[in-house]
Amino acid sequence: MDTNKGSGTDVMANSVAGKSLSRTRSSNVLPVHVFPYPGSKRWLLPRAAKFFRAHQCQTLIEPFAGSGVVGLSLLNAGIIKKLVLVEKYHKTASVLQAMLDDPGLADRYAAFEC
Repeated sequence: MDTNKGSGTDVMANSVAGKSLSRTRSSNVLPVHVFPYPGSKRWLLPRAAKFFRAHQCQTLIEPFAGSGVVGLSLLNAGIIKKLVLVEKYHKTASVLQAMLDDPGLADRYAAFEC
């Protein structure tokens, strides 16, 4: 799944976490995820941010994307320019694809209260 689909990426990255996120480069990269429970890769985010700041990358391909917390966070922080999420589990991939196809869905998802 290619998350570089025009303004949909920006809308998703800026609204999914339920708060406004700036694109300024700070020492900490805020985790951006589309599910209320970030997966086990959240611990990788500080290490990935440090690595990709030192080794510039235009496109990141994130296999086993899950919620996409690493790639979406790096994209939101401006550390990478393009993100390709690869997810085998069709239900997770469907949610991510739907948010790209309908950027308003990300806002509705973030605002949903069970």
